[in-house]
Amino acid sequence: MTKERIVSAAQALFVGKGFKGASVRAISLAAGANLASINYYFKSKKGLYRACLEELTQTEMRFLSDRADVQVANDVDPLKALNDFTNTVFETYLSKPNLLLLALQEIEQRIAPDFRLIEEIAIDLQSYFESLIEKRILKNNLDPVILTAMYFSLIAHAIKSDQIRSEKFGFSLLNDKNFKDNYVKHIAELLYSGIIKK
Repeated sequence: MTKERIVSAAQALFVGKGFKGASVRAISLAAGANLASINYYFKSKKGLYRACLEELTQTEMRFLSDRADVQVANDVDPLKALNDFTNTVFETYLSKPNLLLLALQEIEQRIAPDFRLIEEIAIDLQSYFESLIEKRILKNNLDPVILTAMYFSLIAHAIKSDQIRSEKFGFSLLNDKNFKDNYVKHIAELLYSGIIKK
């Protein structure tokens, strides 16, 4: 369908050229759609950009906030919880790489400041870390805000550097399931081993 083709083409161009560098004309050409269809479906370039981000709410990422609450309520092993959370983010990247790269780009550029899904996930993850500290599972001298920022940084770096890692070393999250699974495990264990109360 034309609308989906436009969104897919726009995601790729917004990631590759940035919001300013991706022209509406280039997007319509890449999508094989006429220029007027962008205004028809999205009203503006910014509306199209917002629609590109909104697609993230249709992925498993939208459940991450709920999962954090469930993990706390059910006393799920924190290492398993971190592993599951990381795996969900990476699986979203595998299924829609440009979408997740665009979401990470949005965190830095804030073109659509009313798009808050990533921010909501970060707030819930911060609350999750706070609850683990309160339950004395994690070291009590840790700051949940900094933990959340560090955790997101580990994930963002893994995703943003994937193309370079693939070119230089032949390993990619996108095409090597074993590598991806080990990367997930290492992120969760690295973070967990540094914050668990012993």
